[in-house]
Amino acid sequence: MSAVPNRSSLERAEDVIRGADERYRTLVERLPLIIYVDLLDRRSTNLYTSPQSQQILGYTPEDWLADPDLFVRILHPDDRERVLAEMEEIRAERHDLITEYRLIAKNGSVVWIRDGGTVIPDDRGNPTYIQGYLMDITKEKEAEEHRARLEEQLRQSAKMEAVGRLAGGIAHDFNNLLTAIQGYSELALSRFNPDDQQRQDIEEIRRAADRAASLTRQLLAFGRRQMLQPKVLALNHVVADMESMLQRLIGEDVELITKLDSDLGTVRADPGQIEQVLLNLAVNARDAMPEGGRLLVETWNASIAAGTTRERVTILPGAYVVLAVTDTGHGMTDDVRERIFEPFFSTKEAGRGTGLGLATVYGIVKQSGGYIWVESQPGQGTSFRIYLPLDGGQIEQEEADDDSGADQLGAETVLLV
Repeated sequence: MSAVPNRSSLERAEDVIRGADERYRTLVERLPLIIYVDLLDRRSTNLYTSPQSQQILGYTPEDWLADPDLFVRILHPDDRERVLAEMEEIRAERHDLITEYRLIAKNGSVVWIRDGGTVIPDDRGNPTYIQGYLMDITKEKEAEEHRARLEEQLRQSAKMEAVGRLAGGIAHDFNNLLTAIQGYSELALSRFNPDDQQRQDIEEIRRAADRAASLTRQLLAFGRRQMLQPKVLALNHVVADMESMLQRLIGEDVELITKLDSDLGTVRADPGQIEQVLLNLAVNARDAMPEGGRLLVETWNASIAAGTTRERVTILPGAYVVLAVTDTGHGMTDDVRERIFEPFFSTKEAGRGTGLGLATVYGIVKQSGGYIWVESQPGQGTSFRIYLPLDGGQIEQEEADDDSGADQLGAETVLLV
């Protein structure tokens, strides 16, 4: 007959068990995870949830035990169908789980979760429970999204740079050919009388060459290879000087509104090119509002913090002057918005536009050291925002005609080519 352990031995054994249980519970409750145990029944009934659930999701262990439908209710709508199908497969096949999804925390925030579960058998070896963890991977997901945005920005920038170089190179060489066509057309015209039929044919050739030269100028602008004459200027003056022209351009059905910052800083840019930017954006807005609408032109000062990213464009930190052109037109889809600055890309029917207007705007802005963002949604209009670096210099005045200069003779030689 074996000896019966005395009372002190039993107490010591119980103390050891209690100590081990306490250490295990302390370890579980200090992990930066939610530990759970669920039954593999129809509803995956919760048997245990660690207290970290309240810190990560705002729900206490008692909330999980009291509401069998809590998990389904807080699943993100976009993930619900997939995750419930995975849970059904786990219950049917009794295999381990590893998946990622989003839960809606008690405060309404979205929390990315990595769920890893292991099927645990009961005393008879039947898979009955699933024990696992819920890890908050929100910061990891945000870092992935940020990295993906940066990679997409790099790809987009490289693509636009490559297309710009190609377009600029072709336009430069083609422009040389057009110069010869225009020159020989002028020489040929001098040999015919004004009423000669052949003269009219040659004039058509010259006009076609002039139109082609206009296209090459726009391509050169996109490729950032046109000659600029930058000067310190106030964008408010440019907008004010063009207001009447813009109104005639967009027509009576479109209301033109200007909101100009009275304390606007100065920028260094080519005024003629900035006028071209405004004209192109106004034409684009007019075509987006065939039944009329509202065109808003605004200016303001802006200070950009480091790391600011909008629409896949990262802008260098510093002080900027903003020129914004916003319409109430039909807007654009995401696919169209991603391609609007590409040369010859157009959503208009054949014969309306060359597809170079916004490409020209892009080239002028980039060659002026600025950035351009576009915000648009179908049916909600479009807003172009141009950021030009603040110069802070004094506005350069136009040189006045001075008759006294006629008497000032110099020793320069003029070469006429």
